[in-house]
Amino acid sequence: MKNRRISWSGITPGHPSFDDKGIPPPPLRWKGKCEVSGCNNKLIGIRNFVSGDSAIDIVGHGTHTSSTAAGNYVNNASVFEQANGTASGMAPLATLWPV
Repeated sequence: MKNRRISWSGITPGHPSFDDKGIPPPPLRWKGKCEVSGCNNKLIGIRNFVSGDSAIDIVGHGTHTSSTAAGNYVNNASVFEQANGTASGMAPLATLWPV
């Protein structure tokens, strides 16, 4: 199993790139923490270390970078209804623990 730890502006847990279809559960030794709802077998931990900030992505940058690195397969993806197809990140079956 490949794992990716990504640090940025937050994440959007409900984004289709973070669906856990086909992702096995994290190892039993995993002691991650999910500070917001939306963790699953793909997003195995979401934490924020900046006082007063949220782990939820409000500008889109964190969601974009993490889905580029490890986004799961998304069928019928398109850009402005053009170029329909399947999108994925570089390691679509990897787990993420955004911090």
